[in-house]
Formats: sequence, structure tokens, C-alpha cells
Amino acid sequence: PSPDQALMDFLLDDIKLSQEFLFGTVGLVGSAAALLGNRVAKQSECLGHRTVFLVSLGGVWICSLMDLAMVMRWNLVWGVSDQLLVAVSTVVTTIFYQMGFMEFLRLARL
Repeated sequence: PSPDQALMDFLLDDIKLSQEFLFGTVGLVGSAAALLGNRVAKQSECLGHRTVFLVSLGGVWICSLMDLAMVMRWNLVWGVSDQLLVAVSTVVTTIFYQMGFMEFLRLARL
């Protein structure tokens, strides 16, 4: 088992999010975020490779802390629902990830 599988089991079994929400809604939102991430990556070409990689890796690292917030249930203290936290963290993480991936592809082209 991987950490991703453990988090998925936590979301399905402990938090009781539905499979339709996780695989349908979050999947659709994630795909749209990947397209937006491509757009952001295109706009960030002028910043340079190192800067884009640094922003991308830093953003993904910070967004991964949202998993910790969800497991510790801090989102409920903040007044944020589980569904909203999952959707927003998926969008933001995917945008940062896509920025780094597109920069990697741009470097491979050189």
C-alpha cells in the first residue's frame, strides 16, 4: 500500500466521502485544473527554469500539508467542509504540479 492509497481509504472510510464525489467531481475538477496549470506554465516561461521549478515544488509541498490538515481534522476547526478542502487542495496542487511538469517538458525539448 502507498500513502495515496491510505489517504484514499481514509477519505472513503473515515470521512465518508462518496466514491462519486472523489472519482467524479474531484476527477473533473482536477482535469480542469491541469488545463489551468498548462496556462499558468505558459505564462511563467519568462521567469526562468529554476524559478518555475522552485515555485512548483514549494507549492506542491505546501499543498501537501492540506492532507495533514484533513487527517488532523483542522479544516473543521477552520470551518471548512471536507468536500471543499478536498476540491480546493486538488485544484491548487494540480496547478503547481502541472507547472513543474510542463517546465520539465520544456527543458527536455532543449
